[in-house]
Amino acid sequence: MKNLYIFGILFILISCRTEENAITDADVKKPNEKQLVKIVAKLGDKEDVFETLNIQKVTMSDSKMLVDLTYLGNCDTIRFKAIGLEYNANEINPIRRILLVQPKMKETCIAEKNVTFEIDLTNILINKTVGARNVFILDGWPGQLEYIVK
Repeated sequence: MKNLYIFGILFILISCRTEENAITDADVKKPNEKQLVKIVAKLGDKEDVFETLNIQKVTMSDSKMLVDLTYLGNCDTIRFKAIGLEYNANEINPIRRILLVQPKMKETCIAEKNVTFEIDLTNILINKTVGARNVFILDGWPGQLEYIVK
């Protein structure tokens, strides 16, 4: 009977300890918390695009493109780059296409990421003259975006 009480007390103590640790682990890892990631766009060649991007919203704020999206990716640091592709200089209103690319990583853990990318477009503007209209297409987004140089 004495052993039964000891096992009962040990069971209660272990259960309380496990529940306490579970709450701590949940607080540390919040996969749905939106993260802000700043990227400077650079000119480059076409690369393979990360296929599972789910873009919810794209807006322009001065020379920055804000892209809200979710994707399945590595649990570690978010590493994307924005590549501005060459445009046809013979067009009256040239348009620069932008790709969001994630370098290949070893997938030790996969988690859903909820991210806002702030992409600085200054280095890939077609025309940097004040008052010039620059038009962009983000791969995976249906519409065009424009920025007028200030």
